Amino acid sequence: MKKEKIFNKYFQKKGLNYGGQNVFPAFQEYFNYLFKIRFLWLAYYVNSYDNLFKKNKIKAVVVMDDLIPVNRALILIAKKYNIPSIVVPHGVFIDTAGKGFIPLTADKMAVWGKIIKNQMINFGVNSKKLIITGASIFDDIVQKQKNNKNQFKENKKKKFSLMLGIQKYDDVFADKETEKIIKIAIESVQEFKDVELKISLHPRLSSNIIKSILKEKKGNICIEKGKIEDLIKECDGLITLYSTIAFDAMFENKPIISLNPLNRPEIIPYVKSGVALKARNKKELINAIKKIRSEKFLNEWVKNKEKFLKNYLFKLDGKSSERVLNAIKEIMLK
Repeated sequence: MKKEKIFNKYFQKKGLNYGGQNVFPAFQEYFNYLFKIRFLWLAYYVNSYDNLFKKNKIKAVVVMDDLIPVNRALILIAKKYNIPSIVVPHGVFIDTAGKGFIPLTADKMAVWGKIIKNQMINFGVNSKKLIITGASIFDDIVQKQKNNKNQFKENKKKKFSLMLGIQKYDDVFADKETEKIIKIAIESVQEFKDVELKISLHPRLSSNIIKSILKEKKGNICIEKGKIEDLIKECDGLITLYSTIAFDAMFENKPIISLNPLNRPEIIPYVKSGVALKARNKKELINAIKKIRSEKFLNEWVKNKEKFLKNYLFKLDGKSSERVLNAIKEIMLK
């Protein structure tokens, strides 16, 4: 309580001055959260990690990223005990909203392929820390599809099924943009008698967005739950913005439409690489839906997506997990 009084007294007296005005009241609630909750939360993790390394003979630390405080704290405490660390990402690192990339704290980082390696170097990461392994999350798919010849036929089903993959955006326009994407997708699909839309919701979406979907939902629109891989297998095409589920769609030979109503710069070059059609509004989305249903387009799309996957994912041999394991063993020997 004494520390809290000192904290409040200091800021109430001196404030946070901007343009001659004390703006502290506008940020007081967030400051309270940082100092009274988040700081203590991180202190708990730091103390727990310290005890963990003191009491156990740990040879290496493996994390999915070292950006979030919980993981970064783990790596920093590991360094205190000279324990090596490696980042094995579950997805693609991207430069969201021009924020760049916080310097890599871990000793090594496994990357999916040449494009991502160059991207990380441009972010300022030392190239000696980067190991190209491919994407282990796709090993099982690659192994199962070795005999897939990537041949397409015109869809003979009664309904052409599109999946809308909704992701969580992290900026001030996030909810409005997501609502706009949903609205455009629903209105466009309703122009077709033989097209249905299956919406896959991100678990972090706000309840307001879910309510807006339910309000717009009609007979050929439904909300789907389940594993993304299974949902993509069942659809005929994917609508998204820059979600990595587009990789799953490519492996399953499902053409992609990048629905980009705010005309954002491409974070992952799906459109630029010819693996996705760009749509910014209802008219463009309707045209894109028509286009991805043609055999001529699909045959050209296959060539583009094979080239894209090879550049992004190194060797498509189903052995990325082995290379990741070897990278972990290597840091343990040093």
